[in-house]
Parts: sequence; structure tokens; C-alpha cells
Amino acid sequence: MSAADLELAKHLATQAIGTVGTNLFAGELPAGVINGMVLTLYPGAPPELTCGSNGINLEIGRLQFQVRNTAEATAITKAQDAAEIFAKIAGSTIEGTRYRSVTVLQTPGLLHRDESNRPVYGMNVEFEREV
Repeated sequence: MSAADLELAKHLATQAIGTVGTNLFAGELPAGVINGMVLTLYPGAPPELTCGSNGINLEIGRLQFQVRNTAEATAITKAQDAAEIFAKIAGSTIEGTRYRSVTVLQTPGLLHRDESNRPVYGMNVEFEREV
């Protein structure tokens, strides 16, 4: 099973947000990519355990989606488009993994400006996926 950041990056690619490995990445945005997007995992809520067993039934995690682009309008549009796509994921199978939900935790907005004053827009999402 692949990590949720890669699965969801591939899902965004199927919705024409970007191309995985070219301008859409999982984990970290490569240093040489000026106009790009990245999904980065970070810890979320405790997993849901299967009743009466020792196993984890549902992974509940969080990730941050970031868009860096020299054109501010493009950065915010890509972030808003990604939020709309994430909000539609409920009871979906993505890359062979069943997602119960993906919840956008805030309206996409300016996260920061990089060392070259390029805008970085994005938002955080929480996902629930079967293990």
C-alpha cells in the first residue's frame, strides 16, 4: 500500500490538477521546481481500531497541500481547485485504497512567501482511509 500523500497526488493528477513527478509531488517539493505543488503528510488523530481485534481498521491522517507559483492567481486557483476535488472524496476507492472521507480543514489561502518572494498557497486536509 502506498502512502496517502502519493495516492491523493495521483488522484489530483487524474482530475487535471498537475502531473505527478513533473509539477505535482508527494512528500516534498524538489528544490529546482519553481512552479509546483506538493502533498505532505503529518500526524493526525489516533487510528480507529477494529472492535475485538488487535488491528487498525482506519487510518486518520492529515496532509498539507501547497502550491508555489510565480503567478499568484495561478497559485490560489490551483489550491481552490484541489480543495474542491478533495471535498468530493467520500466512500471512494483511490489507487486501490478505500477512503471514507477527505475533509478540507480551512479555506485555501496564502501560507507564506518563499525566499524569492513567490507565493505559496494551500490548506490542510484530514483523511480517513481503510488499512
